[in-house]
Amino acid sequence: MNTSQKKSKLLNLAWVPYVLILFEMLYMATPFAAFFYGVYEIPLKFLNENAVTAWLIQTILPHFVETNSKFLHFMIDAGWIMMAIGLVVFIIGFIQIYYSKFAKKGAVTGGIYNVIRHPQYAAWILFGLGMSLIWSRMIVWIMYVSMIFIYYYLARAEERECMEKYPETYPPYFNKTGMFFPKILSLGKTKVANPQNKLNYAAKVFLIYICVVGVTIVSAIALRNYTISKMSTSYGKDYMAVSVSYISPEITKKTIDIMLKDSVVQEEMSKLNIDSDSKIFYVMPQKWILTELGMAEEASSEYSPEVRTTSHGNTDDTEPMKKRVLISSAVLIRETEPSGIMKYMKQQIPKLYVDIDMVLGKVINITMPPLKGIYSDIPVPMF
Repeated sequence: MNTSQKKSKLLNLAWVPYVLILFEMLYMATPFAAFFYGVYEIPLKFLNENAVTAWLIQTILPHFVETNSKFLHFMIDAGWIMMAIGLVVFIIGFIQIYYSKFAKKGAVTGGIYNVIRHPQYAAWILFGLGMSLIWSRMIVWIMYVSMIFIYYYLARAEERECMEKYPETYPPYFNKTGMFFPKILSLGKTKVANPQNKLNYAAKVFLIYICVVGVTIVSAIALRNYTISKMSTSYGKDYMAVSVSYISPEITKKTIDIMLKDSVVQEEMSKLNIDSDSKIFYVMPQKWILTELGMAEEASSEYSPEVRTTSHGNTDDTEPMKKRVLISSAVLIRETEPSGIMKYMKQQIPKLYVDIDMVLGKVINITMPPLKGIYSDIPVPMF
């Protein structure tokens, strides 16, 4: 296989993470969610059903649960900005390249190429970083790191080729520009790698890759734990409660206490055989609907459609003293204390909706969730 064929295959491989991540983001943001999830169902369920691989599809940053961390909010906002900048840089580079080809102007060294040698790769690296923050599954972060290594290899291969084809003009251009960032931001002096012992070089690159992936996984786990620590939570003997809209932990606890003292709730939990399971209680404003939690539109059909206008189809909490609690059985990767339920939970199975009036201090309604939510048993973010 010649160098051009290898580069072509690697370039095709580098596109895979973008297609997969964008596809998953798309199905979560459109009316065609159920259809898109049908495509993802087999691989997601395959990973989720095995305790060895279930952690790969866990999310790192909050998806629908609010936290009190400005840092986490900043990361999500930064993700959207990075995607926008990356897309703009890619379009600029694309226009320059193809204008030069159609106009037969030769090699492109002006414009953005006067600062960066590989602006289109740099654009996709930045775009991918943004996507990794917005849609932050463990496997997405691993794929992102892998993609960077592929782009780096492709860039170096192209530079070696240019050095051979243009020995007079390319070295000066190489020396005044950066690979993916402006020269001023580059670390130290760079040169085109041309290893004599390719086997040793490949072994070194692979070792570096394994180390970087390891650091990425450790960082992701630490950030995931930080995310969970910034939620409004409460714990009991066999449950963890988390408020979807951020409220004080004291209010979260008070809401759960009112619910668990209700005799009808106790009876219903006993009938459903969940009184001895590990449980997750999601506390939210009464009018909210979250399809990730198995909630269907019919669950709140008594409310007019116009109240569902913000992200995830919900408005600000206009009735803070009325809460809805989703009681779910927590399917865990491993046995754990209540404080570790969110950390090791790979799936939640909705059992009951309990509506609570905080002013009256009592349960006002109990309903059953849909037998099958929009995503059924397909793994979705737990927070």
